[in-house]
Amino acid sequence: MKFYKLSHDLETGKKYPQVECLRSFAASQISPWNNLPCNPDLRFKLRRGAVISDFLSTTAGPGCDMLISPELYESIRHFNVMPHQIFSVTVETNKDVREYLWVHLYGPSFVDSIDYDKSSFVRTEWTIPQEPISLESFSQYQQLKLKDKTGAFGVTFDSLALRDKNTILDLFFPFPFDSTIFISERLTDELIRSNYTGLSIEPTNIITCTLNNETDR
Repeated sequence: MKFYKLSHDLETGKKYPQVECLRSFAASQISPWNNLPCNPDLRFKLRRGAVISDFLSTTAGPGCDMLISPELYESIRHFNVMPHQIFSVTVETNKDVREYLWVHLYGPSFVDSIDYDKSSFVRTEWTIPQEPISLESFSQYQQLKLKDKTGAFGVTFDSLALRDKNTILDLFFPFPFDSTIFISERLTDELIRSNYTGLSIEPTNIITCTLNNETDR
């Protein structure tokens, strides 16, 4: 089973970020740890020289959330997406105001899918990689995190093995170890076939899937 990194196509958007957030305080309150109790009332404005697209880049909110067109979400919603919420937002252009969707991806439930024995982790200090670290479970990560009173301790990975390809998500980010959005091959095929704009889809081998003690690459 193959996975791909999903990010913004900077050539299509012309500028990064493409939009300015007009409700920056509301965006700053969004956490990838939790769902949101109410609509954050986010509003955006297309920056001068930027080009509108289905997937818009913004520095507002968590880097793992997405600002996308309703058409793009219509395709995504038919796939197996990690826990998320959808909020209606507006994007002002020099011609009109468009309806977009804010996709809030949240929660550490993804960690239950990780095969820790077959994954390769790296300790970080203030997000800077240090040295390899052995991690047996998410509980162990939480215990190590609690012991660090400075807040510097963290963990990322060189490779991540997922347990069962029959329950693998089609769109996820490996929170809290990384904020990169990954998508499955079948969702990749759908997005490419539909010609949505603003997407950069890059093959990767750092995410694998294990089944019956074997790694499916």
